[in-house]
Amino acid sequence: MQIQLWTLLWQILNLAVMIALLTVVLHKPVAKILGEREERVEKTLAQAAAAQKEAEALLSRYQQQVQNAKQEAQEIVDRATNLGEQMRQEIVRNAESEATRAMTRAKAEITAEKDQALSQIRDEVANLAVLAAGKIIGRSMTVADHEKMVKDFVAELDKVQH
Repeated sequence: MQIQLWTLLWQILNLAVMIALLTVVLHKPVAKILGEREERVEKTLAQAAAAQKEAEALLSRYQQQVQNAKQEAQEIVDRATNLGEQMRQEIVRNAESEATRAMTRAKAEITAEKDQALSQIRDEVANLAVLAAGKIIGRSMTVADHEKMVKDFVAELDKVQH
């Protein structure tokens, strides 16, 4: 195989012209397109990073709000529990107070009725005693004698009871 010098030179020259032509025609536009694409990718990555930071900030705020809401809910429950306990204690105190007042009133009524009954019994006993004494003595008594005997008898009963 023999190498022909002119053919080889023409092929080298053709190759050099083709490389120069491709460099001018294709390399610069392709490099420009690749550069633009790289810028877009970097911009997209920057936007993604910013979006991720924003999402993390939103998540942090959301978690803080949830924590605050939980704390506030617990405070509301605690206040309601305390209020319920206070109301229960007040109701119990009122009920105890009312029961004590009712018991005092009942005792006072019982004492008053007992005293009234004893007074009526004394009066009846005194009247019967005066009538019996009048029959035993055999004479009738005047109203003044009757009242004096009743008063004396009631006084005597009071001394015996107390």
